Amino acid sequence: MSQTKVKVLLASTAVAGVALLFLWVNNIQLTAETYSENPTKTANSEGKYVKPKDIFSDETIKKLSEIIDSRSDLRASVSVIDLASDQKINVGSKEEYTAASTTKLLSVVAYLNLVETGEASMDKPIGGQKPIDLFQRMLNQSDNSAWAVVDNYITYPRLEHYAHEIGIPSYDRRYNTITAEEATNFLQKMYKGQLVYVKNINQILPFMQNTDTDDLIPPALPSGAVVHHKAGYLYGNMHDIALVEYKDRVFAMSIFTNNKIGNLSDRASRVSFIQKLTRTIFSN
Repeated sequence: MSQTKVKVLLASTAVAGVALLFLWVNNIQLTAETYSENPTKTANSEGKYVKPKDIFSDETIKKLSEIIDSRSDLRASVSVIDLASDQKINVGSKEEYTAASTTKLLSVVAYLNLVETGEASMDKPIGGQKPIDLFQRMLNQSDNSAWAVVDNYITYPRLEHYAHEIGIPSYDRRYNTITAEEATNFLQKMYKGQLVYVKNINQILPFMQNTDTDDLIPPALPSGAVVHHKAGYLYGNMHDIALVEYKDRVFAMSIFTNNKIGNLSDRASRVSFIQKLTRTIFSN
């Protein structure tokens, strides 16, 4: 092979390599941009990231423990993550609960994941209804029939596999089980765009405001706080999971409770209990 041909071949290879590198880099940039997080970080005057100080004190954790211990008739768990500082607190029982309607949000996110992988559509009706309308009924009105339509499309084995894959190992669709810590971690990942596109999450968040069950976490939040939440009530279970925006921070939180009598005859005192825990979390 002549020296001229060798030079041409080397030049062509170099150009091709640069082109492939360019495409690879731009693909990574596109993916990162598409999955960009909802804002949870703080920058200084130079635009550099500065990790905020932890907001939850040892005294706050102690008070939460005392409140939980004061109700020997209940099993209770509190799990909170400050998405700005990544500080996490988990107080109370570490065991799983029957999740009640809180996992309607998991079903919605699982369906959105299927949309993004091309296995489902937001435009094609399921059960004769638009998916977005089903989501609204599930999250805003806690509609069980809409939930069944979505879960039947996903299928229980696939829903359970997805839950385990994203970090909810205790989830068993037969018994609808989850821990408070798993629920909070799920909220954090969802909000930060680590499960599905942020633009899709932002479509469903409005359904988690002014819901049919706003009597647990929302009324106990400080003035100026913005909340998106999903409550659940079933037998002796009373739970609420929420994303709370307050003072330039976002918090993912779950409060799970279960009594020994297996019904909600203690509803009034339990509502007060959950609200007291909520006020303590934001007492700093």
